[in-house]
Amino acid sequence: MAQLMSNSKIATAVAQTARLLEYREGPSFVTKELADIATRVKTLDAPLALFSYIELDDKEQVAAFDDALNYWFGDFSRDGVWILRETILTHTNPIRDDMLEANSPVAAELLALSTLSVDAARFLRRALGVHSLVQLKRLCAAGALEQTGNFSESDERDIIEEIQRKENDSAKGDEEWRVDELEQIAPIFNERTPATDDPSAIFFPNADALADAIIDDLAEPLRASMFKAATDFVSKDAINLARDQALGALGKARRFFTSPTSPNYAKLRREEEERNRAQAERRAVQEAENMRENAVSQPLNVVKVGPIARGSEIIGALDFLIITDRPEIAFERVQRSEFVKSVDARGDRWIKATLDPQFFEMPYNSRPTPTCQLTFYAVSEWARGAMELALTSTKEHWLELQRRAKERGWQLTIFGLYDGARRITSSQVRRIYDKLGVAEPPAALRHGDLAWKWIDDGAPKLIETTDLRADMHMHTTRSDGIGSIEEMVDAALDLGLSYIAITDHSQNVPGVTGLGDVEFLRLWEQIDRQNDALRREGENFRILKGAEVDILEDGGLDLKDDTMRRADWIVASIHVAREQSRNMIERRYMDAFRSPYVDAIAHPTERVIGKEAPMKVDFEFLCENAKKYGKALELNSQPRRLDLPIEGLALAKQYRVPIVISTDAHAPDQIEYLRFGVDHARCAGLTPSDVLNAASWEDLLEWRNARIRAATNGAD
Repeated sequence: MAQLMSNSKIATAVAQTARLLEYREGPSFVTKELADIATRVKTLDAPLALFSYIELDDKEQVAAFDDALNYWFGDFSRDGVWILRETILTHTNPIRDDMLEANSPVAAELLALSTLSVDAARFLRRALGVHSLVQLKRLCAAGALEQTGNFSESDERDIIEEIQRKENDSAKGDEEWRVDELEQIAPIFNERTPATDDPSAIFFPNADALADAIIDDLAEPLRASMFKAATDFVSKDAINLARDQALGALGKARRFFTSPTSPNYAKLRREEEERNRAQAERRAVQEAENMRENAVSQPLNVVKVGPIARGSEIIGALDFLIITDRPEIAFERVQRSEFVKSVDARGDRWIKATLDPQFFEMPYNSRPTPTCQLTFYAVSEWARGAMELALTSTKEHWLELQRRAKERGWQLTIFGLYDGARRITSSQVRRIYDKLGVAEPPAALRHGDLAWKWIDDGAPKLIETTDLRADMHMHTTRSDGIGSIEEMVDAALDLGLSYIAITDHSQNVPGVTGLGDVEFLRLWEQIDRQNDALRREGENFRILKGAEVDILEDGGLDLKDDTMRRADWIVASIHVAREQSRNMIERRYMDAFRSPYVDAIAHPTERVIGKEAPMKVDFEFLCENAKKYGKALELNSQPRRLDLPIEGLALAKQYRVPIVISTDAHAPDQIEYLRFGVDHARCAGLTPSDVLNAASWEDLLEWRNARIRAATNGAD
């Protein structure tokens, strides 16, 4: 089997053919066409390396190869495509070989430097007598090229960097094309996840809103700035064009009054023809520029990829995929957009930029928008599915898919699933999974082992917002909320819920006017009256009598057992002394686990993303004791919390510990935060059967009463 060769190396070989030919015989249609072919190869949405697998005596494979080349390069001449074909199959071509023999080895080395034009390479050979890249590097370091007036200091630095890269590549030796292919999307696989308390950490709801704003901006035509319009109006090109037009008119007038027999006539005629040619060239350039400007201003089709597409709880950077046949135009559009502060790096298929924090105001907290990294990748519709799959997967998930493809004798690349030179599929994510014989997992599961566990379990339906029947954790004006019970009920009814639990704070929480035992009993009497009123009004809705009971600093709970026994729902949580040791935190939690009347542990790690690290508490400890004592663990849907984290939720599912998705709402409109909890739960593979408040209130109360009876030997 032939050695594999990446698209970039094929493009380099074709480009070198063009440059060698131009160096030897001057510029021509052939040299320009080969340069254009090389450019297209470099950004082509198909790994040409796969065609190295074909057997030349296999007519079917050769036909597939030629059909593919015709599809991608049919607008080029047959000779140009033939040179490309030979380069793919043999890593060279007859013209390149002839030119290498005709030109000196030094010239070939110089022309292999993309930073040098053909004229510059010719100048270095003839004027400076450069005889090796080592000498060229030394001359650049000494500033000798700049002294000639033909190169700048920046040119010299670029030449040194390219020579250094070639030296490094030579030391490494040839690598398989698969490594080169992975490097095209390396920025996304090397993404750093900030620590929970890192101010640059963005919690998912804010990151998702920011990503939507960026996509919306790119989905609209580019708004030209007034400054740009003003500079265009008085641009040098516009002035030159006006000058040419004026001179052209003057030339016509002078010729009108000059006899053809005049000795000046021929001179004036030549001058006019030169001006006309100059004007024609300027018009052609202007038309091309207008076409490019129009292309740059067009809306872009952009989708979220990377951690944001998987719903990761903590986002350090945002990644996007642009569906386009013109990456260079798309990237220029990105570069001109209002959300870009600066462009930091750029490859053939990706551009990395820094967000302008003034572009967006984070909706779910009062903290300023951080200056985060944005990476945009580009792909055509032809290979969209493969690239989107690669970019929405973790590296481990992607490599596992490649392994499964290899078991079938296929190759999975970022440009598609291939059987030798034959493309099996590339444009749809679902089709790739279908061909590999597995169900398509949601993007939220394409990390760790969760996708494969979900597939092994028969691809069950994940939890959705419409599955939730209730919000089980909220606060009213009776403690630190800003909505009355009636307002919270109205908000829940608007969302289609069938019950809620009012869980105002107990007294121990600092800075909060919490309730004591007597005050809770009075509140619950009021809730009983409100339930009676709802029944009389024909509302099929129930308010559960609840409380958020504080776990005290030295252990114990902030309400008496006799009070909690009269409730419908009790959540217990830690609010003070969160910096205690692991042993002390876990000892405090044990008081809540052992209480027969505590139903759930609220926001178990107490983390606040972008501000506070989680407490020292182990997920194994939480899940083992929740299982042992029959408790639920809360998934707190507050955007800045999302607590339990994904790892803890996945472990709770393994332990069969029920999860309660609640909002901890302190205002009526915050009940909508349930959707953030659902998105978070899906990342852990939770289904409706894993979530306690996906059940009716009758079933939930039966679960509570049965658990209390078992814990108290039927005394209650």
